[in-house]
Amino acid sequence: SSRGEFPRFSERGLPSGGMRTNELLYGALRGSLRLGAQVTPRNVGALRFITDSKVPASFLDSEVDVEEESIDTPSGPLKLEWIVPRNVLEVSNDSVSSFGDSTTTGSEESPFTEEVRSPSSFSRRLCCSLSCCSGGDGTDIRSRPFQRIMLYMHGGAYVLCTPGSLRGCTSPIARTTRTAICVPEYRRPPEHSIKEAVADGLAVYEHLLRTYPQAELFLGGESAGAGLAASMLTMLRGGLLPFPRAAMLMSPWSDLSGIGAAAGLAHASLTGEGARKDYLPLDMVSFLAHKARGDLPDNQVPASPMYAEGSLASLPPVFVLYGKAEVLSGQIEHFCDSWSAKGARVKRHGVVGGVHAPVLFHFCHRPSADGLAELERFFDGGFLGDV
Repeated sequence: SSRGEFPRFSERGLPSGGMRTNELLYGALRGSLRLGAQVTPRNVGALRFITDSKVPASFLDSEVDVEEESIDTPSGPLKLEWIVPRNVLEVSNDSVSSFGDSTTTGSEESPFTEEVRSPSSFSRRLCCSLSCCSGGDGTDIRSRPFQRIMLYMHGGAYVLCTPGSLRGCTSPIARTTRTAICVPEYRRPPEHSIKEAVADGLAVYEHLLRTYPQAELFLGGESAGAGLAASMLTMLRGGLLPFPRAAMLMSPWSDLSGIGAAAGLAHASLTGEGARKDYLPLDMVSFLAHKARGDLPDNQVPASPMYAEGSLASLPPVFVLYGKAEVLSGQIEHFCDSWSAKGARVKRHGVVGGVHAPVLFHFCHRPSADGLAELERFFDGGFLGDV
């Protein structure tokens, strides 16, 4: 791009003019992240000091804008970050019509409480009065004729990171898929439970449904955020809110079960390429699994959507993007198998040589950039016949 941090992408998602993996840069970045994770004390405050910082907007591609909004919810004000591509208005409703009727709802009961799963109680209690809703060009965000929006739950092991610190994921996804991305700053463990994070996500989802009735809504997230998105999908089976058009789960951390040092690592790839290449230290994964799940049952939704009960046949299409060289690759593949066996329409794409949240490395690793093109094809309905 003109700012030099990220290459510009062609309309099909791949860098115009072609791109080769920069093995030196790719290896250096993975090594730096791994070293930083290894030396940081296993303390939530210390980890947040490092992970919660925002990626400066000047580092992002010039083709996206960062905007902010705040809504009032029963639990208090909730901040939203929007990543809006400049070409967002080029998307037409026809490009996603192949996913079917966006008003389709499920019929299974949710395991959560009425105030979380009932849209009528949402409407009674969720004011959604906006205290900061101006876009970068001075217009009200609510007046934007967005035709495609993704509610994106940011990652960070449920405990860490903020919408601003994961712009390395949201910015390229927004630009490549030509989708306005809304990222809530949900409540995090250990101060709150994962159940409350899911409730925040559902509150924002209903806000988007009511504020942008003309838009096609998608649901997404990476790592723990993908786990939250998966739990949200299972809750929507109650039929009280419509499903999103489709869902994107990148490197979903979907299983926090396990005892001691094995917590969060069920079915994970503890040896081989994942252990050599990925930047996630195993002891940090288990430490954060304990902090994240708290007193929640570790083998049930929402701590572990891997074990969602009942049929998943009513869910919208799900695209799972992950790195074949990440520690969680085995767990992610098991998640895909488990959900598919229960009827979910899952399309998986494993990035060869890719590590956790591969989109983070799209600018220096060709297979990760290719994964963005696969995601774009999915958004445009290209995989519907395969899932």
